Amino acid sequence: MSQIKLHKITTKQQEIILLLLKFRFLNRTQIQKLLRHKNHQLINSWLKDLTNKEYIKRRYNRSFPDNLKPAIYYLANNGIGYLKDPYGYDPAVLKYLYNEKLRTETFIDCCLLLADIYLDLKSKETDKLKLDMNLACDYDKLQEGDLLKNHNPASYLIQKKSSQRKYYFIEILADLPTQWLRQRIKRYLKLYEESEWEYITKRDFPSILIICPNYRVQDYVRKYIKRLLTTLDEPTLNIHLSTSQKVKEFGLTGNIWQSP
Repeated sequence: MSQIKLHKITTKQQEIILLLLKFRFLNRTQIQKLLRHKNHQLINSWLKDLTNKEYIKRRYNRSFPDNLKPAIYYLANNGIGYLKDPYGYDPAVLKYLYNEKLRTETFIDCCLLLADIYLDLKSKETDKLKLDMNLACDYDKLQEGDLLKNHNPASYLIQKKSSQRKYYFIEILADLPTQWLRQRIKRYLKLYEESEWEYITKRDFPSILIICPNYRVQDYVRKYIKRLLTTLDEPTLNIHLSTSQKVKEFGLTGNIWQSP
């Protein structure tokens, strides 16, 4: 089979492709902030060129009021093909990207929320405080990568302050049937009880930050976790809950978290 010849793209356009690999879906405003670029017209020209060259795809609803929202972008075939050669990403990882156009609105909203969280955390970093937010494509680089890939949290956050480190799982729940919610929570409890995390990493189990789509789901999950914790011999598992709206308003570091 002959190899597809890819169009030349700029360094900044290459950065956009890597950003879409990391976050999967991003809107134009997020891309501009992640690139730390002030000229939105130049950003739009790069995105239009990438779209024309089929490196990325664009989602935009022209109906009011959705037409007031920035367009959303994700990787297309040429963008995925570009990642295979110079970067050598695992084909098993890249194959999932070919179905991005089939992703649900819930999945896309989760990706956009993760990008907002990432940007907010980066804005709070100082010389003494670093907040490393790892997503699925980052897990292979970490010692605990296999555990993370098997468990698949929305994100894995490492807070570095002086010589101290704190670790967090970030879980984003959808408004789905309670059976699905219970199964997701049970996976964390199972990972905690098996002590495999502590054995491999030589560290305490991370705290869990659960972001719920609304107060109804938050209240249900909080009560369910509270019941589960009573079954543990030594319940040292740290779990905190909030809603996606509060995270958007006040950030992940805001005073928004509720314990079971």
